[in-house]
Amino acid sequence: MKHFTHYLRCFLLLSFISSFLGCSTSNDEMNPNENEEKNLTDSKSISSTDIKGVWVNIVTSRDTLMIKDSIIFRWDEFSNGYGHYYKYKINSDSIILDYSGYYKVGVPPCTRKILLNNKQDSLIIQDFHTVWPGYEGDIFIKLSN
Repeated sequence: MKHFTHYLRCFLLLSFISSFLGCSTSNDEMNPNENEEKNLTDSKSISSTDIKGVWVNIVTSRDTLMIKDSIIFRWDEFSNGYGHYYKYKINSDSIILDYSGYYKVGVPPCTRKILLNNKQDSLIIQDFHTVWPGYEGDIFIKLSN
């Protein structure tokens, strides 16, 4: 037991020291999306017409959004169709999402910050990966019409 405690202390000390060493990265390494965020429009000027269209997640291409006037259709790989639906409303710099898809009932609406680049071909819904069904990635690129 004495040796285990000694090893545990050493491990915790090394973990503590390595956490400080990991903090000494450059700004480019810390925020790989910084270039994307530099080209963002003022969120207050985003309207539902600006985000209409089909958007593909840059992390996982299976996560596709088809955005219409007041509803977002999200691709469901299990049903091989748009099985997730969100009623949405843009409010200032945020989007309010109210899920009404096939799999979850009674999910409370959630609010996420929304950002759009100047070319209007890259959309960020911050923490969208936490919204059902929880696919990875929060950045979407617009498919050309």
